[in-house]
Amino acid sequence: MTRFVFLSAAAIAIAAGLPALAQELPPSAAEMRKGYDRKAWGDWEPVEGCLTTRHAVLATRSLVRPTIRNCKVVAGRWRDAWTGVEINDPKNTDIDHVVAVQEAHDSGGYQWETAVRHRFFNDVENLVVTEREVNKRKGGYGPEAWLPDGEVERCFFVRRWIYIKHKWQLSADKRELQALRDALHACPAEKAVAPAAAQNPNAPIPLSDLYR
Repeated sequence: MTRFVFLSAAAIAIAAGLPALAQELPPSAAEMRKGYDRKAWGDWEPVEGCLTTRHAVLATRSLVRPTIRNCKVVAGRWRDAWTGVEINDPKNTDIDHVVAVQEAHDSGGYQWETAVRHRFFNDVENLVVTEREVNKRKGGYGPEAWLPDGEVERCFFVRRWIYIKHKWQLSADKRELQALRDALHACPAEKAVAPAAAQNPNAPIPLSDLYR
């Protein structure tokens, strides 16, 4: 019988620290605000085992051991990345892209090949669990138009936003950069974090280790 490996609440990357690039603003450039086609970015893809990316994220981010049936997460408990509120029903969850897909298109992804767009769509570092109504309010907005209310969630959002922009070599326009500066200025300084694997046995694990 396989044993499912799940993560504790502390492993949801908010407390795991980010690379140094998360402190450096993305390069400035005007956005390409035309030509976006959602279909060109694909959908959730299979990962290790039988789970798609959506259900793999639900499984690894659950605060309790998740229940998996027919390759889907049917029970668990999650902390909303944008409100901090706990969610108990997977049917009430959305898997949200921190940097929205259309934002990626506008800030450089319009030049990518289809395979690269699909990889971006399924990048688990850019995915969080949130409640469906919260996700609707956030939509495709960036920090110049939307920020979480809580300090922890807000600082996580802007730091992860910057990190993802660097990771995928995406730019930021002037309003976005100013919003990032303002938000970061209000965030407490991050403390140095030792390598997660050495310090925290519940640190995030690769998707290839979901089953063992």
